[in-house]
Amino acid sequence: MGLDFKKFATEGEEFLHNLSVELNCANDQQKAGRILRTSLHAIRNHLSPNESLQLISQFPMFLKAVYVDGWKIKTTKNKVRHMADFVKEVQNIAGPTGKGDFPTDEVVEGSINTVFMVLRKYISLGELEDIKANLPKDLKGLLNYDILI
Repeated sequence: MGLDFKKFATEGEEFLHNLSVELNCANDQQKAGRILRTSLHAIRNHLSPNESLQLISQFPMFLKAVYVDGWKIKTTKNKVRHMADFVKEVQNIAGPTGKGDFPTDEVVEGSINTVFMVLRKYISLGELEDIKANLPKDLKGLLNYDILI
């Protein structure tokens, strides 16, 4: 089986377009891409390597690349316990655009919920439950099942 990078790119562009529409930034796919990357990396920081591998095993290639970009696998998870600390973590991951893309707790929560709603096409309900179970208590609301299912 050969690698079809044009197919990966086409699927990635289609995914980003759909995500940008859901995030209400249809004219700014760069922003949607930043939110996707930041959301995946922030959640990744709170999962074990094994749980991360279970999650990305369900992703198509273009999403796997986004998830693992810059990943330094460590066995200890981040110790953020409160939403305000998580918001700061998300803004730090986002870098210079962090405060603009994620200005409030509500925007962080809503953006991550939207990312996972769009990712629901690829992630099983069981895996979503595993991810939610691995998040600290104050962060469990990030994956709102009423929105995702």
